[in-house]
Amino acid sequence: MKLRIKAIFIALVSLYSLNIYGQGSVEGIVTDDATGESLIGVNIVYAPGKGVVSDMNGYYSINLKDGNYTLTISYVGYVTQTKKVSIVKNKNVTLDIQLATVTLGEVEVVGDLARTRETPVAFSQISPLQIEEKLASQDIPMILNSTPGVYATQQGGGDGDARINIRGFSQRNVAVMIDGLPVNDMENGWVYWSNWFGLDAVTQTIQIQRGLGASKLALPSIGGTMNIITAGISQKRKIKIKQEVGSDGYLRSSVGYTSGKLKGGWGVTAAGSYKRGNGWADRTFTEGWFYYVKVDKKFGKNIISFTAMGAPQEHGQRRYTKPIATYDSTYAREQGVTKAPSEYFASNYIDPAKMVNKGLRYNSDWGKYTDANGTEIILNDKKNYYFKPLYTIRHFWAASDKFYLSNIAYLSLGNGGGTSLKKSVQPRYITDDGQINLQDYYDINIANFDPAFPDEPKSYQYMRSNINNHNWVGLLSTFNYKINNEFTFSGGIDLRRYVGTHYEEVYNLLGGTYTLDSRNANRDPNTQLRKGDKINYHNDAIVEWA
Repeated sequence: MKLRIKAIFIALVSLYSLNIYGQGSVEGIVTDDATGESLIGVNIVYAPGKGVVSDMNGYYSINLKDGNYTLTISYVGYVTQTKKVSIVKNKNVTLDIQLATVTLGEVEVVGDLARTRETPVAFSQISPLQIEEKLASQDIPMILNSTPGVYATQQGGGDGDARINIRGFSQRNVAVMIDGLPVNDMENGWVYWSNWFGLDAVTQTIQIQRGLGASKLALPSIGGTMNIITAGISQKRKIKIKQEVGSDGYLRSSVGYTSGKLKGGWGVTAAGSYKRGNGWADRTFTEGWFYYVKVDKKFGKNIISFTAMGAPQEHGQRRYTKPIATYDSTYAREQGVTKAPSEYFASNYIDPAKMVNKGLRYNSDWGKYTDANGTEIILNDKKNYYFKPLYTIRHFWAASDKFYLSNIAYLSLGNGGGTSLKKSVQPRYITDDGQINLQDYYDINIANFDPAFPDEPKSYQYMRSNINNHNWVGLLSTFNYKINNEFTFSGGIDLRRYVGTHYEEVYNLLGGTYTLDSRNANRDPNTQLRKGDKINYHNDAIVEWA
């Protein structure tokens, strides 16, 4: 009996000794090397089929026996790393890991991406995880509000109407690029995010450079540069299906596929998305489609890519600013506004006092009427509809470690416009609810007969659309030659030709069958103008850069 107890005691001591002296651990935090944010779900593998993943705080811990190990750290959208560690007896090793995002060579060249500790410019990098967790149904710029020096706003709340400021400069002075291609409007410098609503489905990373920086392109980048990098042949194979459901009738369905590098050097990335919703602000509805196709072919030191993308859409808008008291008179008083509610609006409103405290969702830019058939029709005064497909062909040649050449030819075709009532809305045509009284306009139109055309009602008020179509072609060619570690010689060609076609057309006659317009000296002022006919102005804008 004593021998058995002694044997058990020796065994327990041996096991305890093995635990104390033969096992240790390696632990640490995994972060993005550009933003410093912790990364969730990173794979840390120390043997085939054995490893752990980082937790919500980017933390990981692995218990290991004595010995030498090679850790493989991998995460979608980031460069895979290997780290060697040695465990001796009860030694605990702390190993923090910083992962760098993956970028294609040709994107790095054309987009002039900054690199940590290499590029003398302030910049921030948005990782795929941040996009996945924080963007949701917002416009892309809204994810950047936590970035130093950046302010983004939804403006009136219309889907796709976001604006971004960097270091106090408006979007006109911020260069926005998609895979290194400039997308700022060639005439006014604006970027209309409604044209790119589905890009998050294929975005690999977003880089924000704050302030002026060296660039091979002709860019209006006094405030900074925003470059959206999409997935491609360098990514791992992935299929993604996503269904989003939100408040106010919001629904979005998305599907995406990235093949990674296939046999023969081919790679395919494709995505599609559909969205609709009623909007948070009144009548800021949205509906749109998005498609994206990218085909890569790698041979030798060359990569050729073809990309096609577009997002036909339409959405209601809330355009004009209102006094604070329109939404909340109590808040207005707290901000030092001293006017009484009835003093904000002219006395010829139906009831000026009812034009205050409408709530934050209030939108004045819509109305409704009942037609002769008894059908109620609701119309937005301000509605945007547009389709701007973009097609590119790229060639990238990495001749050596010192020299590379990139060429991109692209075509952008824009069609669409924005609606509004032809005549300014006078206070007497505002209802007690603060909406446009389209019923009054409709009733006037159907009873308005011009002696010259006694058989048809003439529209006194009607809706117009300001059309802004364009054809935009361009060629970007850049090269880079590294002379030595201190000097690099680079240059490029940025050729663009933009033809914008602008005109106003009849959009909705609100019960009438025609209208007249006397402002065109080349047309008889008594010409009946119907839906789709051009009115007021019609001109072309030609912009050429070289």
